[in-house]
Amino acid sequence: MNKKYSVLALAGAALLGLAMVFAVNAKEDKEAKKADKEKELTVKAETREMAATVNFRKEYELPFESLTTLGSRIDQLRLSNDPVGLSAAASELWVAEKVSGKKAKVTASDLQSEAVKLAKIRDRHLELQAVALRVEDKKVKEELEKLADEAKKREEEELKAQKRGDKERGVLGTIRIANDTAYTIQVQVNGQDFFYVNKYRNYTHPTKVGHGSDTDTVITAYAVEDPSKTWSWAPYNGVVQNVYLKVPPQ
Repeated sequence: MNKKYSVLALAGAALLGLAMVFAVNAKEDKEAKKADKEKELTVKAETREMAATVNFRKEYELPFESLTTLGSRIDQLRLSNDPVGLSAAASELWVAEKVSGKKAKVTASDLQSEAVKLAKIRDRHLELQAVALRVEDKKVKEELEKLADEAKKREEEELKAQKRGDKERGVLGTIRIANDTAYTIQVQVNGQDFFYVNKYRNYTHPTKVGHGSDTDTVITAYAVEDPSKTWSWAPYNGVVQNVYLKVPPQ
């Protein structure tokens, strides 16, 4: 009887040990899957004022022919992510405002601020330098000049880092996006066009979105058929393998 009970006890101990191993493995697998899960970023939907809807010649009561095409030019500069061009357009608005003593829905100050913001997001030293030349605010000018110097050094260092094989940060895996709108969506990362997503479609961008070691990931989007409809996600600071973006209807 004792021998029989001993065998049963040993068998029970063995089963208990296996159960513990399976439990530990299951926990590790669960944690690994959790670590690999996508990070969903919070979306902000907005409707922006399209400059082409503004009749600048009428608003300013000026005969300047260049004002006829200014609105459409501003919209195109926005779509092409051109901070230098936007800054130049802001200067054109500033002249019209000074001569007429009036302001339109799209103001020189707002457009210049937009140009400054875009230049910071794109973080290219030549663009930062160019925009800084047109900014009147001394504090903003000095900030842009400082960022331009830092960007130049960073661009040089990034070339060296690539040769050394240093790790990047940002979204290093995939971007999966669910387009729940009736529009084709143009997705932009750090002020650059990245990919399109057809209406009512899901799409996974397979290429990593890595960048400099001290740069945040800024993801935005707009509707191709109606660029006034825009979406943006909070800048991501750190390293993440996969992100999930949801584009809700407006």
